[in-house]
Amino acid sequence: MKISITHPFCWPAVRRGSERFLAELAQYLTSTGHDVVTLSSTPGKKAWEEVPGGGRRYLVHHSFPRWMEMLRLRPTDPFAWKLIAPLLRIDSDVVHCLLNTDTASAIATRPFRHHKVIMQFQGVPYPFTYRRIPPERMLTRWCMRHADAVVVISQFCLEMMREHFGLEAQVLYPPVN
Repeated sequence: MKISITHPFCWPAVRRGSERFLAELAQYLTSTGHDVVTLSSTPGKKAWEEVPGGGRRYLVHHSFPRWMEMLRLRPTDPFAWKLIAPLLRIDSDVVHCLLNTDTASAIATRPFRHHKVIMQFQGVPYPFTYRRIPPERMLTRWCMRHADAVVVISQFCLEMMREHFGLEAQVLYPPVN
């Protein structure tokens, strides 16, 4: 199966939970015979690179101009626009997204590439954690309704998903190497 995993930042450049999850999930899926491409970003030029443990990574140029901050955009938001072109070029069966903005890009490209879209919450899905300007809460709800599957990282997160969004999700416990 051809799988793309998306997140604006990647291991080892950024060492947090989502980035480690992305790296280890890609490594695990590659070891089981899947063709895995990680789509992430770098402050440098666009590039393809091999990932330790197998798989490939495509890095788009990441920049966050000061004027975007004044609009209350997050550094992860421009990545969504830059993700569209690679998603249209790469033939994936599944696009596994770790943010709502990535999910929106995968949903937008789905009619052209016919891939399945998985939206994963890497934390507790509380509705009040999503700002109103820009309309992040509306985007998150839209993505949750249009994704082929919604995934959370624990039973507690699943209960919060049910309580705050009235939606079902699957629990996918983070792999640990």
